[in-house]
Amino acid sequence: MRTDPIRDAAKIQEIKTNLREDGRLRDWVVFSCGISWALRVGDLLSLTVGDVMNGVGLRESFVIRQQKTGQTVRVDITNSCRDTLAFYLTERPSLGGHPMANDHSAPLFPSRKRNAGGSPRPITRQQLARIIRDACHEVGLMDGNYSTHTLRKTWGYHAYKLEKDIGGVQHKLGHQSQAATLKYLGLDEDHVRDLSEQVDAVLNGEGVV
Repeated sequence: MRTDPIRDAAKIQEIKTNLREDGRLRDWVVFSCGISWALRVGDLLSLTVGDVMNGVGLRESFVIRQQKTGQTVRVDITNSCRDTLAFYLTERPSLGGHPMANDHSAPLFPSRKRNAGGSPRPITRQQLARIIRDACHEVGLMDGNYSTHTLRKTWGYHAYKLEKDIGGVQHKLGHQSQAATLKYLGLDEDHVRDLSEQVDAVLNGEGVV
């Protein structure tokens, strides 16, 4: 089933506000940074506290090896993510903060469940999908299909709309072709929809070709 990006930037901010104000800080961080970093879900959920923090505080960036391609990629911690992570990693666990912020080996997005040996484990793909779907539904996004790919697609969609630089978006997402990027983001469908509206306006006497 096709996954949709969140096309309305105001809805993105509304989701962030809801998650933070409800004390769902882990979900707020994985949603906010997930969009900003545009990582594949496996790479996103594999992150540890030590990936974003060093001995003196938050890093400026970090490097990971992608599970799918085996290639290394640098991820910049932008200002908004820096503020979000700082709050999450310093807030008390009882108020939604990270329960193991001083353990650099701990998952950045930990599940409440533990591994068989008692060690912490990250949330699952299924959990993340549920977090995203429920958050979207709470702000009235009911028609689309929102899941784990939504985070990565949302970054790509808005990056392209901002600069129209499909090559840059392709590079960020690690796709083999620009056509694949357009299809992945649903931008080819957006183009057809816009064209249909323009033709419809002409046929109804509202414009001239």
